[in-house]
Amino acid sequence: MSNRLTPKQIDEMFVAYQEKPNCNYVALKCKISPHTAQKYCLSEKWDERLAGINQKAIIKADAKIVTKRVGTMEMVDTAIDMWAAQAKGSLTVDCPHCGKQHEIPVPSMKAQFRDLAPFLVMKEQLGGGVPVEPRKHIVVLVRPGEIRKENDNG
Repeated sequence: MSNRLTPKQIDEMFVAYQEKPNCNYVALKCKISPHTAQKYCLSEKWDERLAGINQKAIIKADAKIVTKRVGTMEMVDTAIDMWAAQAKGSLTVDCPHCGKQHEIPVPSMKAQFRDLAPFLVMKEQLGGGVPVEPRKHIVVLVRPGEIRKENDNG
């Protein structure tokens, strides 16, 4: 009977090592001696393999987070654009059919700054920055004749 381990047994050992990177754990789980587990850990470079696997998993997870943040930021940008359109009274859109820009009237709904502030804070947080005081970073668009103090409640 041969004392050599089959490739399948070596793979099972590495799977056990991924669960808990400890040669004694591998030895107990795979019913081999700790010396044999240590030997294969070094010869097969399990630490390097495991580090590579973990790095790929981190990159994949980061990519998912970034994709989700970008989607959320696009929604926030759309909300900000809609707020500006309410304040301005119209929205400029690119027509997918003719390729031209068209102005679409947007009914005035008394767009006020307090409606926009949460979106600005959310956008700042999604960008990874520290939340800022939004009142210091906004240009308010109003139609002539509708200029009023921003904090008016009426």
